[in-house]
Amino acid sequence: MMKLTGPWVKTKAPDTKPQLIMMRPIQRRALGGEDPIKRLLPKLLPEFLEVVWPLLGHAIVSDPRNAWRFEFLLGDRLSFGAQNPAALRLPEDMLFAWAHAHPGVAPAFLAVVFPVLVNRDPQRGTNAFHPMTKRLIDEFGDREDVLRAITRNMHTFGWSGSQEPYLAMYLEPFRGLANHPIGAVRRWAARSMAQLEKMMSAAREQEDEQNAVWE
Repeated sequence: MMKLTGPWVKTKAPDTKPQLIMMRPIQRRALGGEDPIKRLLPKLLPEFLEVVWPLLGHAIVSDPRNAWRFEFLLGDRLSFGAQNPAALRLPEDMLFAWAHAHPGVAPAFLAVVFPVLVNRDPQRGTNAFHPMTKRLIDEFGDREDVLRAITRNMHTFGWSGSQEPYLAMYLEPFRGLANHPIGAVRRWAARSMAQLEKMMSAAREQEDEQNAVWE
């Protein structure tokens, strides 16, 4: 059973010099958005969890204004097709213990880096919220910052062709929240579905106008 106490949960950064030296290039690449460290991180995190995560976790929660800089490293929102963010290489219970220890920053951060849906392929039919995002909704759905972060995550994606099928993928997962025990989640789901329907209608109109130009 994984121990949920210790520095990798509380994210108090160690003061050892080798670890700080190791962290500096990660921080620089988070600022600059370079690819090599992003490719390395999925392997680095599981193998050196007790060294790397306290440093990353501390950097994220110590200055919320700069937390977004680490979204590129741990997330995968801009990819086409299946998402495989580095954050999913970390133990689930450890991440949620960290989120509960830092509720003002950590849950909203995770809401941006976790995939929103199980898949992002409209051709695969019925969709659902990714289990990590669903757990965030269940445990932190009373926080507006978390719900806003999920919405922001939803609307940051790559697509080809019509945008409508991609927006439609979210309708069924939101319908599943109609009877959620948290009132804020139910209201958010209703607002989100209304907004999605409006965006889908606008996408259809835009597509019709484009088709008319080429006819």
